[in-house]
Amino acid sequence: MLRLCSFSTCREDLDVINGSGAVLKEFLAQHRLDGLELMICGEEIPAYIPVEKVYGVHLSYWPTWLDFWCHNSAELQREFGSAEQVASYYGSTDPKVLVERYRHEIGRAVKLGAKYAVFHVSHARKEEVFSYRFHYDDAAVVTAAIELLNAVFAGFEPDIEVLLENLWWPGLTFLQPQLVEKALTEINFQRIGLMLDTGHLMNTNLNLASQRQGIEYVLQTVENLGSLQRYIRGVHLHYSLSGNYVRKKINEPGGRYDADATLAHVLAIDQHLPFSDREVRRIIDRIQPGFLVHEFTFRNREKWSEYIRIQNEALGF
Repeated sequence: MLRLCSFSTCREDLDVINGSGAVLKEFLAQHRLDGLELMICGEEIPAYIPVEKVYGVHLSYWPTWLDFWCHNSAELQREFGSAEQVASYYGSTDPKVLVERYRHEIGRAVKLGAKYAVFHVSHARKEEVFSYRFHYDDAAVVTAAIELLNAVFAGFEPDIEVLLENLWWPGLTFLQPQLVEKALTEINFQRIGLMLDTGHLMNTNLNLASQRQGIEYVLQTVENLGSLQRYIRGVHLHYSLSGNYVRKKINEPGGRYDADATLAHVLAIDQHLPFSDREVRRIIDRIQPGFLVHEFTFRNREKWSEYIRIQNEALGF
């Protein structure tokens, strides 16, 4: 099992390591980590990033994309206001740009030597993130994601695993084994698998009140997958207990849907906190993942280090 941490080439993360590859390598060694799962912001990877430490790459994700993919011009006009804004968000007004983008990013991951790439299977319109009243259901999102990925892999067989990650919005939540099986069997790519995000899974249950309850919930969900659990190749490990916050927000009148308010709201839901309950080791022992990723939200290196230390201790590392 490779022990990794998530990192990005966004300016906020690069500032945490003072723009230094040496600092990043020292950080990995300090916490006995093998390397990184990298989110690449923009096209260029800073030369000082130790690419030999990159074992996974997180692909781009547009939280709202299904109306674009399905040519729903009326909804796009309502949500974005103009074709220019659509092009600004997706990079084009032609949905084929998503296919081209994912081919490019997966190809880049292969060139980096990464062992896997992560793809989110989820969709929610901006106001739905607040109201939890969704237009599309899980089946519709999964079906569209299959279509998208089959377009990506048409005539394209990269030498890398592509792992489907669960979210708590409509899509692949891992709560419906039949949809997990549908995705695994209908995507025309041999090296397809699953990335279990424990915090995202906990976000599907607004009644969880403790880490221990969350751990049991994750284990029960994995059990419910039956034989499909063998496709879980990696785990994004962190916890989230935001049920009280979500219930309060759902009952509030419509609020601001601008980018800053939406980001703050999503971060309040998806807390990305470190497990301290030693029972968390049961998740890893049960799944036996090839990749264990410490995935946290942090503002400085001290807090990042503290979170990894807490979770390592809980795991017995």
